[in-house]
Amino acid sequence: MKTKIISLLFFSFCFLFGEVFAVEGDLCGNADYAVAFVNGVWNTTENATENLDQLKKLVGNRHNDRNVQYELFYNQTGKGNDGRSSLEDLAEVFLQRAQEMDGILANRWEIFWHILGSSPDGNTFFEKLANTLKISIPRFNDFIALFYSDFMKKTTEVMSGLLSNPPTYNDYFAHESRLKSLILERKKIVLVAHSQGNLFANHAYDSAISLTSSQSLKVIHVAPASPTLRGEYELADLDVIINSLRVMGFAGVVDSNVKIPLAHLKSKDLTGHKFVETYLDPALDTSKKFNQMLNDALDSLVDPPTHGNVGFITVTLTWDGPGDVDLHVYEPNDVHVFYAHREGMVGYLDYDNMSALGPEHYYATCDSSKIISGNYRIGINNYARATGRTATLQIATAEEGELFSTQLDVGQPNWRGEGASPVPVANLKIYKDLRGKFKVALL
Repeated sequence: MKTKIISLLFFSFCFLFGEVFAVEGDLCGNADYAVAFVNGVWNTTENATENLDQLKKLVGNRHNDRNVQYELFYNQTGKGNDGRSSLEDLAEVFLQRAQEMDGILANRWEIFWHILGSSPDGNTFFEKLANTLKISIPRFNDFIALFYSDFMKKTTEVMSGLLSNPPTYNDYFAHESRLKSLILERKKIVLVAHSQGNLFANHAYDSAISLTSSQSLKVIHVAPASPTLRGEYELADLDVIINSLRVMGFAGVVDSNVKIPLAHLKSKDLTGHKFVETYLDPALDTSKKFNQMLNDALDSLVDPPTHGNVGFITVTLTWDGPGDVDLHVYEPNDVHVFYAHREGMVGYLDYDNMSALGPEHYYATCDSSKIISGNYRIGINNYARATGRTATLQIATAEEGELFSTQLDVGQPNWRGEGASPVPVANLKIYKDLRGKFKVALL
């Protein structure tokens, strides 16, 4: 009887606190594929996360008997963000398209406002859009009126703020850093970009492709707002948002290649543009085309060249030009990991860049028996030739993806690398929770 009771208690403990045993061994999951979603205009973090969740449902946790991890490459939205209007998103698209086509960001605002204002025929942009689409939906006219009102009530101060401190660049740096880290960790990657997200995906792809192969990194463009493409695309014929770019006279708007019924706009999505409601709607051809593109992309991926390693935590350093910037990590007990001492008690500096742009990459072991709880201090040092550069430092975990990302000046050069005092950037703590599972927290 006593033996049965002890056995029952033991199995009950395992059931309730199974994570205690689950953490033994590998902490990283060893995913071979990474599917990342790059959101479009007017997506809050919650909206973008919901879209990523839909991708998870389509693909699942495994593909071709290999593990799949999911990443959100979020770009800030004007809607619901610090009181900004949805105009900020479209203004940002305007700037990004200008840069992607000819590298010119400034001196374009007179064109932007001209497009939004009255044209020689006396019609506003929104009136021209309604005439072009020739859609007779009572609610559509209300939608256009509200949209127009939102545009025209914007102030010069908001636009000036966007020009002087555009969120575009912070997002660019964060996406670039995370993509390079995934490449260094030998992932086969698919970027699924929607709407404005295509402009961000193109930038991330172009900045990182030199580290891998086009056979190991694929882009799927959905309703692309970008004038150029890096992979297969789909665009619905009644997509109001992308058609608006065409009406505005933008060059490089791709042709629609899938049709949706007018009834769909009347009943589900007035814009014909939403990722889930239109492009993933199982009743539409858009969904069939997307599923085919996604499966083809995943099936065609090959193992990338080996550069680095996956870790329970990873720290990735990049910077925006020539020069040698060094990553420094102080593990618990002040074990100093950097270019001259690349192996610590917990982690390793497996990628050291001495010429330009980065990356530098530190990873902590996935072996739970070797992880050390405690504080980890992270800093950077301008070793040489990088004065005036902006660095991006990003911390990610195997379980949660990006945990922290920041940009900062690299500081003055200090070639005495070993004796240098790196610019402090972040502190984090590795600890065990009540169930014995290793966790990471920023301090």
